[in-house]
Amino acid sequence: MFNLEKEILRWKKSLSRGGELEDGDIAELESHVRDEIRASVTSGMKEEAAFRKATEDPADVALPSEYEKVRHPSRIMPALLGNTIKVAFRKMRRQKGYSFINIAGLALGMACCLLIMFWVRDELSFDRFHTGSDRIYRINKQYPLGDKIQTNNATPFPLAAAVKSAYAEIEEATAYWRMSAVVRYQDKIFTERAICLADPAFFKIFPFPFRKSSAGTAWGHPDAVVITERTAARYFSDQDPIGKALAVDGTRIFTVFGVIENIPANSRFQFDFFLPAETMIAPERRESWGSHSSTNYIRLQRDAEPKALEVKLSALMKERLPAEKISLILQPLAKIHLYNEDGSPAGIKYVFFFSAIAFFILAIACINFINLSTARSEKRAKEVGLRKVVGADRGQIIRQFFGESMIFTLIALVAAFLLVLSLQGPFNNLTGKSLKFPALGRDMLAALAAIAACRWRRSRTMTSPLS
Repeated sequence: MFNLEKEILRWKKSLSRGGELEDGDIAELESHVRDEIRASVTSGMKEEAAFRKATEDPADVALPSEYEKVRHPSRIMPALLGNTIKVAFRKMRRQKGYSFINIAGLALGMACCLLIMFWVRDELSFDRFHTGSDRIYRINKQYPLGDKIQTNNATPFPLAAAVKSAYAEIEEATAYWRMSAVVRYQDKIFTERAICLADPAFFKIFPFPFRKSSAGTAWGHPDAVVITERTAARYFSDQDPIGKALAVDGTRIFTVFGVIENIPANSRFQFDFFLPAETMIAPERRESWGSHSSTNYIRLQRDAEPKALEVKLSALMKERLPAEKISLILQPLAKIHLYNEDGSPAGIKYVFFFSAIAFFILAIACINFINLSTARSEKRAKEVGLRKVVGADRGQIIRQFFGESMIFTLIALVAAFLLVLSLQGPFNNLTGKSLKFPALGRDMLAALAAIAACRWRRSRTMTSPLS
C-alpha cells in the first residue's frame, strides 16, 4: 500500500545524504513537490503516480533559478579552483611552522612507505617476468631420513628428458648443472663460479633475451658458449664477442655463439656462462638416475593438474629407483624465492612483516596530518562563518578544505619522491639490492589512493562540526 508521507520522508533522506543541500533547501523542495503532487491528484492522477512524476527529475523540482545560482554555483568554475589554491598557499606563508611540520611529517611517512614498497615489490617479482611463469615448476624430491622427511631440489639429470617424453601434460622440461671453472681469453684469466651446464630446452623455458645470435643458433654446436653482456665486456671490452674462443679449465675450447642481456637481479638464475651439458658432463653421469646433482624444471600445459602429475612423477621415480623411497613434488616458480623446498614459508614472512610496517607508518603519518589539521580547525570558524553568510553551503566548504588538503598532500608527495631519490643509494646498501626508482605502478597508485582517502576523512572531520 502506497504511503505518501513515508515516500516523501525517504526522498528527503536521500537528498540529505548527498551533503549538497541545506535543510532549508530540502524544505523548499518538499514544498514544491507537495504542490506538484496536489495539482496532479486534482487533475485525476493517482497519488503514487503523481509522486513519481514530481520527483523523477531533480532538475524539475529545483529551487528557483536565480536563487540556485547564488546558493549553488557551478562546482567546476576555474575561479573557485584558483581561489582554493590561492587560499592554501596564503595559509602556508602565514603559518610556516605548522605547514612545515604537517608537510614534512607526511612526506617522511610517505617516503618510508614507498621505500619499503619498492623492496616488497622486488621480493615478490622474482622470476615473474618469464613467459608462462605461472606454469613453470621445479621438481623437488622428498625422502625419509630418520624420523623426518627431507626435501631438496637435487634430482637426476635424465629426469627432464624422461618426463618430457612420458607425459603429455608437460610442455617443456630442462635440467641444468652448476659448476665453477677457470676461463681464459688470451691474457685474461678469471675463476668463474656461475657456469650453467644446460640442455637445449633451458632457453625455451627461461627465454632470456639474446643481444647477439639466438638460442637456436647458440645451441646448435657442441662447443658453443653463451655469455651475458657483463661477461662479454669483462673478457672482450668493446670487441664483438661472437666467434671468439674461450678456454675452460685449460682443456676445452668453446666459441662464443650468443650473448644474452644481463640477467635481472630479481632472478634466481644468476649465471655468467651457459655451456652445453652434453659436452661438459660425461655420458654415464648424464644418464645415471643414481646421481642427484642437477636441478630439473618443467613447464606444464595450460590445462594440466600439478597434483595429479606429482603422483605420476613419483611412480616414475619408484620405477627407476625401486630401492629408494623417493617421491617427487612440484614447486611453482613463483613460490621458490621466499619459500622452502617443501613449500613452507621462509622469507615471505618478512615480506608480510615489512608490508605491515609500511602500512603502519603511512597510517601514523595520516593520523598525524589529520590531528594537526583538526587541532587548528577552530581557528577557521570565522572564515567558515563568513563563507556561509555569503551563500556557501556545506558541500562547498568541504570541497574548499578538501582542495587545500590535496594541495598539502601533493607537495608532500613531491618531497617524498625527492627523499626516495636521495635515499636510494643508502637504502640499497642497507638491503643489499640495486633497486631503481620505478615508474608509478599499481601498488604505488593504491598507496596514493589510500592517502587520498585519509585526506577525505580529514576534510569531513574538519568541516562537519563547523557547518
